Amino acid sequence: MSSRLLVVGLVITVAVLGFNYYMAITRNAETSRELSRIRLELHEGHAGRSEALKKFELCRADVVAAGGVSKKLDGDVKKKSQIIADLTKQISDSRKRENKLKEEIESLNAQLSAAKTDAKV
Repeated sequence: MSSRLLVVGLVITVAVLGFNYYMAITRNAETSRELSRIRLELHEGHAGRSEALKKFELCRADVVAAGGVSKKLDGDVKKKSQIIADLTKQISDSRKRENKLKEEIESLNAQLSAAKTDAKV
C-alpha cells in the first residue's frame, strides 16, 4: 500500500509540476510578446523623437536665418529712411532756390519794364 501511495504522490507531484511548467511557459510567451510590442513602440518612439529633433533643428535654423534677414532689412530701412530724409531736404532747398529765382525774375522783369518806360519817355 505504501508503494501505491508513493506512486500516487509522485503522479500528483508530476502533474502539479507539469501544470506549473505549462503556466510558466504560457506566461513567458505572453511576456515575450509584450516585450516585443514594447520594443517596437520604443523603436517607433525613438524614430519619432529623432524626426521631431530634425524638424526642431530645421525650424531653429530658419529662425536664425530669419533673424539675419530681419537685421539686414532693418539696416536697409534705416538707410532708405536716411536717403528719404536727405532727398526731402534737397527738395525743400530746391523749392527755396526756385522761389528766390522767381523773385529775381519778377524783379528783373519789373526793372526791364521800368527801363522800357524810361526809354519811351
